[in-house]
Amino acid sequence: MIVMSDQKTSVHMLDATGHTTVQMTRQEVMDLPGVSTGERWVFMDSRMVEASQIADTDFGAVTNVMVGPALAAG
Repeated sequence: MIVMSDQKTSVHMLDATGHTTVQMTRQEVMDLPGVSTGERWVFMDSRMVEASQIADTDFGAVTNVMVGPALAAG
């Protein structure tokens, strides 16, 4: 039996050199540096989400997660 918190999905990690795709649990995404502080943006199924929304998400129902640096205008 898979516990919901142990369920993994594909996560596309974006950076200046391109991207890497890894399998991660919801908790692993939340633990990434900068996710809880807003220094990294998280998109789930093409929608930007806050760190608090990640905690309430069923990763079994998510098909696409992207994590990248926050963009600043100016």
